[in-house]
Amino acid sequence: KTVHGIAFPLPKSESSPPSTWGLDQGVEISAPPGTPERAICSGTIVLHGLGGLGEWAPVLHCDKPLDGHRYVYYGHAGPQHQLASGTHVSAGEIVGSVGRGVVGISSGPHLEIGFCDASGSPTGPQTASTMLSFLRAAY
Repeated sequence: KTVHGIAFPLPKSESSPPSTWGLDQGVEISAPPGTPERAICSGTIVLHGLGGLGEWAPVLHCDKPLDGHRYVYYGHAGPQHQLASGTHVSAGEIVGSVGRGVVGISSGPHLEIGFCDASGSPTGPQTASTMLSFLRAAY
C-alpha cells in the first residue's frame, strides 16, 4: 500500500507501533533482525554504508522529491536483501533488512530511516518530524 507514492518501509506485523517510534537523525522503528526493509519511494540505490549507521545501510535517491528531500537512508541495516548501487526500485520493493544485534551505533535491532544529502550524511533532527509525518500517513 502506498499513500501519496510513499510505502511504509517495514511489514506492519513486524514493526513496533507508531506510539513507540523514536526520533534521532531520522525515525527509529523497532523490528526483529532480518525484517525486510522496503523502498518508501521509487528511486535508485546510490550507495551503502554510513558512519555510525552501519556498513550495509542503503541510501535511496527518490525519483520525486518528498517535501523537497530526494535522499533517504536506512540505518542499522544488515547484509540480507542488499541491492547493488545503481539498482532502480519501485515504492514497496525490498532494499535491505534490519540488522542483527548491534549494527553501527545502536542498542539493538531497528530501522532508523531519515532524509540525507547526496553523500549519505543525515540532514538531522530538523527533518525527522517530516519523515515521521510521511511514515504515519503510510502506516
